[in-house]
Amino acid sequence: MDEQQINQLADEAWEAIQTEDWATAEAHGQSLLNLPHEYGYRILSMTALAQEDVEQAIRLTQEGIKAFPEAWQLQMQLGNIYLEGEDMKPALKAFEKALEHPAAEKGSIRINQAIAYYQAQQLDEALNALQLIEEEQYWIEALAMKLGMLEEVGRSDLVKEVGEEELESLPLPETEDQSQAMGRICLHIARACWEADEEEATTFYLRQAIEYDRTQEQALWLWRERDPSFSDDPKAYSILMTGKMRYQEETVDFMTTYGVIADSLEEAVEFIKAYEIEAIDRDSLGVLEVEEGKEEELEVKGVYMVGGFGFMDETPETPENQA
Repeated sequence: MDEQQINQLADEAWEAIQTEDWATAEAHGQSLLNLPHEYGYRILSMTALAQEDVEQAIRLTQEGIKAFPEAWQLQMQLGNIYLEGEDMKPALKAFEKALEHPAAEKGSIRINQAIAYYQAQQLDEALNALQLIEEEQYWIEALAMKLGMLEEVGRSDLVKEVGEEELESLPLPETEDQSQAMGRICLHIARACWEADEEEATTFYLRQAIEYDRTQEQALWLWRERDPSFSDDPKAYSILMTGKMRYQEETVDFMTTYGVIADSLEEAVEFIKAYEIEAIDRDSLGVLEVEEGKEEELEVKGVYMVGGFGFMDETPETPENQA
């Protein structure tokens, strides 16, 4: 079996785990184990873990490490199994061993190492692990994690200081995950500015957060809370809308959904137009379907839910049209 066939078999096994097709996952894992190939241990271990057999998952991963000591992925997987079980000491030990491998993707390992340190209430060590990441592809996620940790421990002053300083050196996001992480970064800074009563800066970073990831619940919350508006008789609207969006040098048609609390459908549409990203032609937005209900609780008026884009052409999904 050549490398291409091995990779195909492994891909099918991972997909089987995602769909809970345990028989296929185990059969493919065993086939790879019989070659032998380290993928076999990784797949069988994750299949066991997915079925909540933690002891078997650990045993298989440890056997794989003995059989393939050069496979850093197995050491990282062992650390992740312990991390998921909230057993931080062996998790951190496994991550340290993974980092010793010359071929290891150290940025990926340090991301998980930082999570383990943070869950072990070792904030300084967690921040240091993130600071040691050298690979540019992990910088966005690392900063998002760093600001999230600082915010959780109440250091909004450092969120603003560190965030504004390091944001300038980040590369542009190239994947949807990176775009979402960039959205979290800007939102963390926006909340820090809001706590410091810096209205202009709050709006600036909040708008950036929305541009990178328009569906963030916390971004929607902060957008409403900046200038809260109430009503004695609000209505809850679920709206399906269509519109046009700039994508590179073209204009594409899309559909998306919103959940809005407002006094009228017209006001709901105005809330949506004010919130939406710059790439959307706001004048092109039109209502396709709407469901109206009575809002019983005293809620701030505004947009509460934004759905993803459904494109009506063959435009590929990219961070630019996902933001």
